[in-house]
Amino acid sequence: MNVKRLISLTWWVILLAAGVGMGFIYGERDQVGSIEVVDKLNQQIKELSVKLENANFTLAVKETEIETEKATVERLSKDLKTTQMNVFELRKELTFYQKVLSPELMVGGVAIDSFEFDKLATGDFNYRLVLVQLAKNRRAINGDATFTIMGSKGNDKIELPLEQTSIRQKDSLAIDFTYFQIFEGKVRLPAGFNPIEVELALDLKPDSAYKGEQWSAKYIWSDIMPE
Repeated sequence: MNVKRLISLTWWVILLAAGVGMGFIYGERDQVGSIEVVDKLNQQIKELSVKLENANFTLAVKETEIETEKATVERLSKDLKTTQMNVFELRKELTFYQKVLSPELMVGGVAIDSFEFDKLATGDFNYRLVLVQLAKNRRAINGDATFTIMGSKGNDKIELPLEQTSIRQKDSLAIDFTYFQIFEGKVRLPAGFNPIEVELALDLKPDSAYKGEQWSAKYIWSDIMPE
């Protein structure tokens, strides 16, 4: 082996060794860099996990508050309905005793529970009359009821009995009950007629325990015709 080949071979060995050394050095450096990146990612994951736990806790608290408020609203709504029913029952009881203590609302043990009109879209009116018997010793009540609507048209005062306004051309309502009776029907008023008041009349027939009686009362139209 001549000197030139020996020198050339030596340089190749040196270069090869240098290459291996540099590769090892850079490999170590890349490995260290990768470890640092992984550590940073792990730290970010931990931080995000903490934030996620906090967010879940806050969400759970809010959901609990919402459920509590919902339960409170439902309870208040239920209490309101119960109170409304109690008020309704008390009003019914008050109305009953008012009728008992008001002779002008009673005739022969029969009371006027309600009497009202309701205007329809057609311009006609529904009427509703409810009679109840308040006597302790209840008996069959028989007789007739009727009403006359009084008002004006222009400068003229007009009285319209039931037979002139009833769409079914009734002249009276047949009374026949023991506990209560409801009368409902429709009336039609003339064009330009201005109702002012209504006179309701009851004619109770006599029987073996009752001599019979007639009764009448006037109601202001605005009082029995709710808006």
